[in-house]
Amino acid sequence: MPVFRYKAYDASGRIQRGTIDEETRKAAVNRLKQQRLVPVDVEAVHDQGPGAGGRSRRARTRVSLKDVAMFTRQLATLVNAGLPLVEALTAAVETTDPGPMQTVAAQVRDHVNEGSSLADALRRYPRAFNDLYVNMVRAGEESGTLEIVLERLADFLDGQIELRNQITGTLAYPAIMFLMMLGVLGVLFVFVIPQIVQVFDQTGQELPLPTKVLIGTTTLVSEYGGLILVALAALAYGVHRWLQTPAGRARWDRLRLRLPVLGMLFENIALSRFARTLSTLLSSGVSLPVSLKIVREVVGNTVYADAVDRVYDAVVEGGGLAKPLRNAGVFPSTMVRMVAAGEQSGELEDMLGRVAHAYDREVELRLSIVTRLLEPIMIVVMGGMVFFIMLSILIPMFQINQFV
Repeated sequence: MPVFRYKAYDASGRIQRGTIDEETRKAAVNRLKQQRLVPVDVEAVHDQGPGAGGRSRRARTRVSLKDVAMFTRQLATLVNAGLPLVEALTAAVETTDPGPMQTVAAQVRDHVNEGSSLADALRRYPRAFNDLYVNMVRAGEESGTLEIVLERLADFLDGQIELRNQITGTLAYPAIMFLMMLGVLGVLFVFVIPQIVQVFDQTGQELPLPTKVLIGTTTLVSEYGGLILVALAALAYGVHRWLQTPAGRARWDRLRLRLPVLGMLFENIALSRFARTLSTLLSSGVSLPVSLKIVREVVGNTVYADAVDRVYDAVVEGGGLAKPLRNAGVFPSTMVRMVAAGEQSGELEDMLGRVAHAYDREVELRLSIVTRLLEPIMIVVMGGMVFFIMLSILIPMFQINQFV
């Protein structure tokens, strides 16, 4: 009898994994449902031959978010035009540029052509399609609204890409300025200032404090520059590894929410992700408990992820969403009131969408504030360093002229 490997949610929302013996995949799914489990992935266990290894490598292929968004938009358009799913996937594969996305899309098409559902086929490639994506597609297939769900997914992914581009664009100019400043300072400390220091040493006069500091810094950089770079690299690696630990990530997430100016930006980004993701999932037919489990993974901050866990526990025990959000202690009262109004009117998904839009606007406002602040700060810092270097050089030069 064939063996199927499954992944399913139990009544408490926890993920259960295991194997089950049944004649067909459909029979395996029905048996899991009889056991009061919600199957999210059921696949036959095959021998690990060369083909399986190749498939496994493809499943681990990383695909960019932009490619996934473009593929989703194309597939939504084709399905909405009335094409059968396999034909729509074939057309989407042919219009996708050669690369990891086309390879994954072709494999998904083959699985669907062999009888797999689209959601089950997508779940084989978690590096391209996350739980949010797969569960929305599954809900769309079960409700017969796949084309609508794909459109919502495409809009959601486009919004995430736009937000990421806004953040990247805001930080790009200060980052470039900072790198240029480091380059100029490196040239000065390694090549220019040592030549000037030799002139000062030949005079034998007492040097002012700024010049002594400059000479000491130059000597440190020229003699121990390599060691300093290694130490900084080791420190950066250590901090990076620490941030990968649960304790390190939690501490950093708490700290960045307290940063002046930037703290409100990080908070608004997390709230926008929470509201947008939850709205998209609920409007696609995914249940509230499962949606909260998915939102927890994409909110991007452990403070809010832990709060979502508490909200999930309260929702599973029975009740609405607004009261657990209020009790969680991290969601603004305005958001809680809007969620409560959405629950009372039966338009929770739309209300969450409005909340997400409001926080998207707040993110744009905060990004513009950060941009306006960073530019003058960088100019002042660079100007201050240049002033200090010039002062350290000019003071002893004036003293030499007076001595002569």
